[in-house]
Amino acid sequence: HLDDCDACRVEETAYRFVEEAAAEAYAPPEVDEVAWERVWQGVRGAQVALDASVRLVQESGAEAVKVEGAGSRLRAIEKIVAADIPVWGHVGLTPQSVHALGGYRVQGRQEAAAVRLRESALQVQEAGASAIVLECIPHGLATEISRELEIPTIGIGAGPGCDGQVLVFHDLLGFDEDFRPRFVRRYANANRTLGEAIASFAADVRRGEFPSLDESFESTIEATAPPTGGAGRRR
Repeated sequence: HLDDCDACRVEETAYRFVEEAAAEAYAPPEVDEVAWERVWQGVRGAQVALDASVRLVQESGAEAVKVEGAGSRLRAIEKIVAADIPVWGHVGLTPQSVHALGGYRVQGRQEAAAVRLRESALQVQEAGASAIVLECIPHGLATEISRELEIPTIGIGAGPGCDGQVLVFHDLLGFDEDFRPRFVRRYANANRTLGEAIASFAADVRRGEFPSLDESFESTIEATAPPTGGAGRRR
């Protein structure tokens, strides 16, 4: 059970995430399903996770939610799926538990860790997830898990053997020149492009070249002379 303080924090966070999810739910027609990627820290208990998921789907336009991890999260997955809300699982490197995992590092390299990851993936499937993200695990392990599962696997830093792939939007467009993990392929240099665009805008403003008359509006009302009578004259 959550105390009043926790409930307030969950309510505030849910409200903010509904707004963010709504903004992200505008997907092109070829996208089959929009999954809300975050299940936030601080939401504790399966019922609270279910309530928050119902609100996200109803108010944001998201068509699924993603739950990181297994273990204590399995009950939450079961309850959300029982409410007819699709769930995507997520095992391997789980960003919301990154400190408990010892930082951003590849998971499942040791045999015992690999066995646990395979078991977690199977448990997430059995709990009712319709897909699962495999993040930062050896490509051979990801391929084995993908073959064993009946649900699709989505890889990020998990090699080519997954059923699908995903990258963080900012990473594939190169927003941060200093952040370049091994598994990211950049398809643009947004940092440089945006920086040049902003600098050009600022220079045009300083030179008085923006905006031009072509970028300004004309009045549709003919200008009239100001009144000259006493009523219109300041005293």
